[in-house]
Amino acid sequence: MSSTAPGFITLLSSITKFNGQNWTTFKKDVEVYFAMDGYWDVIIKTKPMEATAAAIWDTMDWKAYSFLYFLIEPVHQSINIELNSSTAAWKALKAEYEKDSCTACLSLHQQFYNICHDPSQPVSIFIDEIQSISCQLTAISHLPGKDEVEDLILLCLDSSFKAI
Repeated sequence: MSSTAPGFITLLSSITKFNGQNWTTFKKDVEVYFAMDGYWDVIIKTKPMEATAAAIWDTMDWKAYSFLYFLIEPVHQSINIELNSSTAAWKALKAEYEKDSCTACLSLHQQFYNICHDPSQPVSIFIDEIQSISCQLTAISHLPGKDEVEDLILLCLDSSFKAI
């Protein structure tokens, strides 16, 4: 499928923009989306030396950068504003959102332990939120304890789920 095909553009618009809190899911969505049309190789591999291949690479790199740029909420675009390469932009995002800092760790733990089940929403949304935060903690080497995710799900379910 070509990146200019209507289905490809529709799929791009279905990716939730990066908002500073959804790194793990955003990262996976971008990896899969870019892999479909060969852009992922541009992001993670080295530019070829041969002139024709390098010219093709440059075109794909710029397009991948453009897609990536518009998949990020404007308030978080500053990390990539001065860059013009998908490889550099991806490295900058990873360096910022996969770093093991006290602030990131504390913020994720706060989100993890303060999550509440909204009974007006499907329970799957609640579970997905907990699992997403757990994946983010794991990405910075602060994975939750063995049964912690399951315990949190059960403890934080709305009281209407007590029978479970």
